Amino acid sequence: MFTYIRSFLLIFLCLYIGKGIVWITHIPISASIIGMLLLFILLALHLIPGAWIKDGSELFIKHMTLFFVPVSVGLMDHFDILQTQAASLLVGTLGSSLIVFVVIGKLNQILATHYEKKQKDKELL
Repeated sequence: MFTYIRSFLLIFLCLYIGKGIVWITHIPISASIIGMLLLFILLALHLIPGAWIKDGSELFIKHMTLFFVPVSVGLMDHFDILQTQAASLLVGTLGSSLIVFVVIGKLNQILATHYEKKQKDKELL
């Protein structure tokens, strides 16, 4: 029982710190994204052990579908708006996906070339 309480407290603490950062800085990023980034940094730097949030995060993931029910109902309530804006939503989604694919592809080419050059340099030694 204590492990769940500790997990939830740490997760929600990171969320509320994220909300505080957004409130102070007025950056246009979701507070939950900043909170999860903060949680990731804390875990990556081993400032908090992963076992401390394991139970709570597994419980959240197990019941994740429940978090999407309100969003789904909201989409059904405003389906007429989605229909009128479908073209712009489709263009934006496809365009941003294309940009991501191109950037990742170019980055992969750069990294592969760098890796191959490093391997050739090692072979020459």
